[in-house]
Amino acid sequence: MAAPSSFTLELVQAGQHMPPTPPLYVKGNIYKDQNVFKSVDEHAIQESQKKYSNFRDLVWNLSHKKEFNELEKARVIFRWLTCIDLSKISFSDEKPGSPEQLIAAFKIGRATYARIFECIARHSGLACFTICGWAKGVDYRPGVTLTSRPINHSWNGINIDGNWQLVDCHWATRFLQSEQNVPENLVYEYDDFYFIPEPEQLAYTHFPENASWLLMEAPITKQTFEDYPLIKSFFFTTGMYLLPECERGVITTKHGITTCSLGLTNQTSFTFKLGYGDAMLDKISGEELVNYAVQETKDDQVVYYLRLPQRGDYFLIIFANLVPDDPETAEGTYKAICEYKIVCDEPAKAKPTTFPACSDVSWGPDASVLQHGLTPNSREAILLAPDGRGEVTFQKQGDVRVFARLVKPGVKDEDLKEALSVKTEDNKVIVSVDLPQEGEYGLEIFANDPNKDGDMFTHVCQYLASYTKDPPLITYGKVPDVVKQKMRRPLDPSLEDRALYKPSRASVDAWDGGSSSQYLSEDYPFGQATAAASPEKIPTQRAVEPEQEYKPHSSDFYTSEIEVKPPEHFEAVKITSKEEAPEPEVATVPTQKLFKDTNVFKDVDSHAVEVSKLEHGSFRDILWHLIFARAITNDLDRARAIFLWLCSKDLNKLNFTDPEKDSPEETLMDLKSGKTTYARVYETLCSYANLHCKTLSGYAKGAEYKPGMKFEGQQGQHSWNAVLVNGTWQLVDCHWAARRLVGKKLASDNVRYELDEYYFMPAPAQLIFSHFPENPTWQLLEKQLTREEFEGLVTVKPTFFKYNLQLLSHLNAVISSTDDVTIRIDCPPQKVKSLRFTFNITFDDGREEFEGKKLNHYGMQEVVGPICFVTFRPPEKASYLLVIYVKDLDDQTKEGVYAGICEYKIVCEKSSGNQAFPPCVHTTWGAGDSASKFELAPLQQGAIVLAKDGLAEVKFSLNTKTRLRFMAKLKSNEQDEKSLLPYTMYRIVGDAVVFRVAAPSDGEFGLEIYANNPESGGNTLQHIYQYLIIAKDVPDVVEPFPTLPTGFLGPQASYARLGLSTVDQADPFIPTSSGDLQLSFKTTQPLRLTSQLTFVSKSANKECSEFILQQCSDTGVTFVIKLTEKGMYKFQVFAAPQSETVESLPGVYNYLIDCQGTVANGVPFPKQFGPWKEGCYLYEPLEGHLQPNRPSKGSASSYQHIYFLMEVPKAVNVTVIVGSEWTQLTQKKPGSWEGEVLMEKHWEKERKASVCANFSTSGTSYSTLLEYSM
Repeated sequence: MAAPSSFTLELVQAGQHMPPTPPLYVKGNIYKDQNVFKSVDEHAIQESQKKYSNFRDLVWNLSHKKEFNELEKARVIFRWLTCIDLSKISFSDEKPGSPEQLIAAFKIGRATYARIFECIARHSGLACFTICGWAKGVDYRPGVTLTSRPINHSWNGINIDGNWQLVDCHWATRFLQSEQNVPENLVYEYDDFYFIPEPEQLAYTHFPENASWLLMEAPITKQTFEDYPLIKSFFFTTGMYLLPECERGVITTKHGITTCSLGLTNQTSFTFKLGYGDAMLDKISGEELVNYAVQETKDDQVVYYLRLPQRGDYFLIIFANLVPDDPETAEGTYKAICEYKIVCDEPAKAKPTTFPACSDVSWGPDASVLQHGLTPNSREAILLAPDGRGEVTFQKQGDVRVFARLVKPGVKDEDLKEALSVKTEDNKVIVSVDLPQEGEYGLEIFANDPNKDGDMFTHVCQYLASYTKDPPLITYGKVPDVVKQKMRRPLDPSLEDRALYKPSRASVDAWDGGSSSQYLSEDYPFGQATAAASPEKIPTQRAVEPEQEYKPHSSDFYTSEIEVKPPEHFEAVKITSKEEAPEPEVATVPTQKLFKDTNVFKDVDSHAVEVSKLEHGSFRDILWHLIFARAITNDLDRARAIFLWLCSKDLNKLNFTDPEKDSPEETLMDLKSGKTTYARVYETLCSYANLHCKTLSGYAKGAEYKPGMKFEGQQGQHSWNAVLVNGTWQLVDCHWAARRLVGKKLASDNVRYELDEYYFMPAPAQLIFSHFPENPTWQLLEKQLTREEFEGLVTVKPTFFKYNLQLLSHLNAVISSTDDVTIRIDCPPQKVKSLRFTFNITFDDGREEFEGKKLNHYGMQEVVGPICFVTFRPPEKASYLLVIYVKDLDDQTKEGVYAGICEYKIVCEKSSGNQAFPPCVHTTWGAGDSASKFELAPLQQGAIVLAKDGLAEVKFSLNTKTRLRFMAKLKSNEQDEKSLLPYTMYRIVGDAVVFRVAAPSDGEFGLEIYANNPESGGNTLQHIYQYLIIAKDVPDVVEPFPTLPTGFLGPQASYARLGLSTVDQADPFIPTSSGDLQLSFKTTQPLRLTSQLTFVSKSANKECSEFILQQCSDTGVTFVIKLTEKGMYKFQVFAAPQSETVESLPGVYNYLIDCQGTVANGVPFPKQFGPWKEGCYLYEPLEGHLQPNRPSKGSASSYQHIYFLMEVPKAVNVTVIVGSEWTQLTQKKPGSWEGEVLMEKHWEKERKASVCANFSTSGTSYSTLLEYSM
């Protein structure tokens, strides 16, 4: 199809104007199953089969013809490129520099998938960028240096809904069929992994020239990228992850033995290929290399035990296949998931080196055992038998029979049979071995179900029976520990399992494979609840606005002078006497609103209010003055004028003398006396203003309604209107527009007369949540609801629609639950920062507490991106009422006032014993009301942070030069606030503030963060953020943080003024596993510097400054530090300009060091005096205690000599003094002094050696620089 003549190709910016930043959502948050794009993908495939003569027609049909959203546009271009054969595409005219020429250039190797994707995307309205860099492709092997070579690949960054995502069309079209990395093994088959993959996953194979295009919160280095093993996309598809001990792609054996392991989250079967050298030889000396490896599959990891026969390089390629729930559907196709290089240091000493040759390459019980009705008591593949005896036990189901056999070359079959027994006891099978001699045996297990298999036994698993007295660590190597998969962005678990993508109308309408409702009910990680909604019948809760705003009459039209009294010839005539109103049908049902904002009616409204303030003698006078005096002919203006007049009129001042029966005057007076309704009056006014109007009777969820209420008889009866405006029926409720309930109870003093604009022509899809007409036709919906469905719908208030919110879960008012309930509400992006949500929970009978604690503490609310999550943990079996509220901080007229948006009844069907959330000051988690007063931006999404091993950090970027003060509090249901004070601290790191939590135990903790701006807020700390910390796997002993003054860590007041800057460690909190540490600062002027080290663990306050060596240069200073015991240390740096003669140097930078690994030796550095700290640098000897039996003689000629080498830039002479002997050092180059001192006669006699310097050519005075003990 040719593009319409009105279609214009427009090219958007590539995206350089939007810096690459990590996406707010990753793939797993956007969609769970690629089938959600079924209609989009089908459209792309169909378009790939068509031939277009020009690029304009191609782009129109591919991405513009259908009303795709940004994600779907990106998807349709991606799938088109992965389907089409670019080598065969051509256009009728391929002008130089045109898109046609770019695409056609692919066939001659002058264009890439990435460049073509960028071209089409930018012509489809998407910002897109081609990323160049290095990728681990078909010719890559682990251990190969890649990033020092020319770049070899390109892929794309594409901006979707304000977030940069990554795509690689090229790699999405192909995968490696076998382990041989050669082009002929490439199979062209679509791989969905490469459509918006998680940046942390793509970083295993793709590294961009510009590292910011990694889109990672913590970007990796080139070295880290090259160190990774070769990871394939199927690795992530199967739910695999790297264990910390196996994150490097090159593994070196120890005496020919090593292990390699991967973590797994799904039931998976594996196989492998072990090859020698670059030629991937599968045999050495005629022996299959597969016999030098044991593959063991456990519940949470697969392990490879390798025992190699020859020095050299080996390559281990691992293949995987997901195990289906139904074995009958199993596919035999294994795909490569990763590859390691194994460097063998020497041949293994075991004889024989090979493992026993059994029927399978997989050892230990895997999925096949379970499929045959056997459940092993252990998933270990190696059966240790240090005394020759061992057994394996299976629980069995049904009539399964088990047969076993032992395999070991050189041992007679009869001896092997005698060493083996199989016993069946009830539902248990015990296989025992009593091995005849030391060594390794293969123990094979076969199973048979006579009802299915007849007499045939099937091999189901095998064990390596090991009869050796050596420890397993020596024999087989260490099995890497399973560390649960690292949290990917977002770090908090609140975004896990949330599918945020909802197909657009264009996508849903074209898809006959399902409805969009499935995207509105993804489970929240805290729990789930059932709700018998029929969401496929509920239209979107957001109104469709017109492309252009409605334009009423001009201001002059409503402000010019008019004749208030009607002329004699004017008659009030009802429209029904002229023509009948059309029934609502497709042509008259509104598909979009007639206006965007009611502010367009300000002139109409002013006129209507002016009329309402005057007294009129008759209905004819009102009608003339309101409508006809100004000759208002537009239907919408007339309907609006009548609406405003009726909602504004003080009924107490309405009075007519002797109104005639059944006259309009009587109708108006009946409204004053309560004998008629607003709807009847509105219909009357409209009918005389030449507008077709109907009074609709039905049920409405008013002030007395509670979720779950059934409508019977008079209960809930209400009336409202449908008015025909410009050919479409619109809904109006003047009664509810004129007043609203302020308190909780329906009483006259709680009713406030205040105009609610929502009820003037709301979208039918919105009003159906509260209004149900007796005649379902007047729902004005394409898919009408039954009364039962209406009763089941959640009560949604006008404020919900005012802020353009939308429910993503729980459309039903009554939620049945056995556990936590989480309700999700979508916010428009432009209101995310200003909207604040809260809630209130009571029992159904009105009680607000459970066992003395407010029910609100059993709920939490957080906003993650554009989604508001409200979670409730029912504490007992009962019925509860949950009301959710919202306010807009941008609404200056009502700041601080919350309005209800929806209400639920939650029925907990069993006693859950749920614990309340931590007792924080607010039930709203994340940003508080005062957060916007401080220029902070959280660097993590959501308010839930997982504290692995009890440790968690919450970070904010600081966008202000003002030095803010902070405070953090930790709250828990189990521990008092005071006892938790030492388990949290904060620090400033560059332009960020970081709050660290070391939870003292497993469980939930509330982290409250307070801030103060001393320039404007005095000393008052304001609550700004609140986080839920979920601590898991906390060690038995957790050391609290030392008590530190506010703002102690990081740069101090004079730091920037002195021109100091950190070189290698800007973070003032340093966790380290090494006792040796160096901290460097860059200087811009001559400074006097000193430092202090204090051990502060276990309530100690021990000075350790003798373990600091200060090394100076022209451009900076380095502090070499020894940490001689495990625990925490304060390290403080003090400085002042050399020109200032102050006795006490002020503090400039403070660190807290946490040493939890190996410690340094306890030998101090030499004692350093003031002159040393003014530009000197020591090379040797570094240890402060001199002795002959030292580990190394250094540069000295013998152990009886000590060699001194140092820089003392301003010295005239430098000498070493031992006792009464002076040894002058030689200046071999400017400022550098060195020389050797014979110490033999001093060892037992002297106790110290000093290094002194003379700084004056005319004087003989020496200053001490260093002092050593002996």
